[in-house]
Amino acid sequence: MICAFFQSANRRTKLTFIALLPHMLTGFEPLAQESLNPETAETYLAVLRDLDGQVIDVNRANSGDLEALPWFSPELARQVITYRKRFGPFSRLSDLLRVPGVTSEVLAAVRPYLTVSPRQGPSVRTSLRITRPTNHSDAWSNLRLYQRTVIAVRRVEGVFLTERDPLEVRLADFLTGYVRVASVPGLRRLLAGDFRPGYGQGLLFSRHNRSATGLEWARPTSVRTVGNRSAIEDGALRGIFAEGRSGRVTWTAMGARNRWDAAIDSSGVAAIRTADLHVTQTQRERKGRLRENVAALRSGVELPAGRIGATFVRTTFTPALQRVRRRHSAGMDWNLRGNRMNLFGEIAASGGTAVAWLTGARTGIDRLKLVILARRYPPGFSSLRGGPFSAYSGGNEWGLFAGAVWRAGRKTRFQATLDRHGRVAPEGRYTLPPRGERFAFEMRRRLGNARVRLTLNTRRQTVATSGITGTRHQRRARLRMSVPRSYARLNLWVEGTGARSPVRKSSGRAAGMDLRVQRGAGLRADAWMALFDVSHYDARIYTFEPDVWGGSRMQLLSGKGRTAGIRITCKGSRIRVLVRYAIKITGNGSSNTWASQIEFGTRK
Repeated sequence: MICAFFQSANRRTKLTFIALLPHMLTGFEPLAQESLNPETAETYLAVLRDLDGQVIDVNRANSGDLEALPWFSPELARQVITYRKRFGPFSRLSDLLRVPGVTSEVLAAVRPYLTVSPRQGPSVRTSLRITRPTNHSDAWSNLRLYQRTVIAVRRVEGVFLTERDPLEVRLADFLTGYVRVASVPGLRRLLAGDFRPGYGQGLLFSRHNRSATGLEWARPTSVRTVGNRSAIEDGALRGIFAEGRSGRVTWTAMGARNRWDAAIDSSGVAAIRTADLHVTQTQRERKGRLRENVAALRSGVELPAGRIGATFVRTTFTPALQRVRRRHSAGMDWNLRGNRMNLFGEIAASGGTAVAWLTGARTGIDRLKLVILARRYPPGFSSLRGGPFSAYSGGNEWGLFAGAVWRAGRKTRFQATLDRHGRVAPEGRYTLPPRGERFAFEMRRRLGNARVRLTLNTRRQTVATSGITGTRHQRRARLRMSVPRSYARLNLWVEGTGARSPVRKSSGRAAGMDLRVQRGAGLRADAWMALFDVSHYDARIYTFEPDVWGGSRMQLLSGKGRTAGIRITCKGSRIRVLVRYAIKITGNGSSNTWASQIEFGTRK
């Protein structure tokens, strides 16, 4: 039995939902953007930023490549590979809908990160994006310019990317690219240039697994995908990446160098500066002041019932005006499959002293699937504090996550997750390690042609605010209804939030809609609007809006006001144009943004 409780911010009425779990589910559905609480939403936004610029060819990708997408489970990735082997290469991305398990929602979420290679001959694809984030008297200085070109000739693919942040002086302040060669003799893949080691689960290679706030984040595999990082200047490594396989033994090696922006205080202490603007003289001087060298080797063995792997990383970090710092990290990961059971995990040591671990299990029978995940990152665990190999900048967290999904019938689905977490040791100005719990409950129900989703989230955490130590409670409930038609889809939603801390109480409410209308395969319009009234940031509400690059962007709703926007997509045989306009009006005034993206190439 699982019980979920929600208490409104203004009333003492409790809504109790009880779900019995006697059956088992065969697979997970993609991450529900609409049901994210603030902590999950911020993590999800970081994943979206990492995915920007990453494009996976579904006709060349292996299961590990597809699993890099948070919306793809290992089972779904294997279904795509099996379908491709049986029926041949995909001609267009819409062909993925023929794969069992790939729904229109899944395809809409992954479409910006997938492409289909031509069956033969070279190809060129270019994307040009222009964005004006806010109102500004000087239109040029506030523009964000983005250009990405992909050239593929047989087994060689080259990517070239430039970017200009608002107010930057130069047209292309950020310049990057790489060349990737597939199926080199003796190698599965060779990449030279700017790249990132991947995302997904992995203590040494990710910052997104420390808080498993949903079933979709409990990933039982380590992602090996590499690709160009865009939109975040300080994220890419520059070097060589090679991947090979001999029988059941796989290996990956890389050597890279990188430069980071520096923030140096009056005493000469340097730290990584994550902001990538270089407008003022001070900002331009700090560009590339911190140097990093990275060498990594990974080896794994494919077993009849899973795989085992080991990773070794050596980093040398040279801050300005400081001595050189060297760090050695080693880890071991495993994924073992049995009769309806997956055992997965990883253990890693950083600096020879701090040991971090993550382990879990998944099981499923018939219509029910259960997941349990435990993790511990000591304060000293960090391959490179703030760097791309850091599981969490500074570590210092423990947690225990459990979740269950029950398919009650063809039209009803329940999901419940519980995450207990806290700091291992006191940190900074906090004298006591905070502890907390997150609980989420979701019910999905089909009513005729409509789909209804009810989501409840609660969180309790010990905090220290204004010198007062106490407990913060946060609650939120969202109801969403989706009505699809042959040429349109209408979504309606309403959400209520409440928060109570040692110093204040706050509440919020919001309602909105989004509409998608499509005529044929060439013209589509997405429109949305929302009304919100949030008394304080603690009760903030998140919503997602279509972005110009084809995916989603997260919008924070705080204060009182309204927001609306529209995106129009026109698609031809060799060109696609997207135009987006959005406006937000609050008590402090209004702001609007417009953006456009043009994609064209030599192939259909």
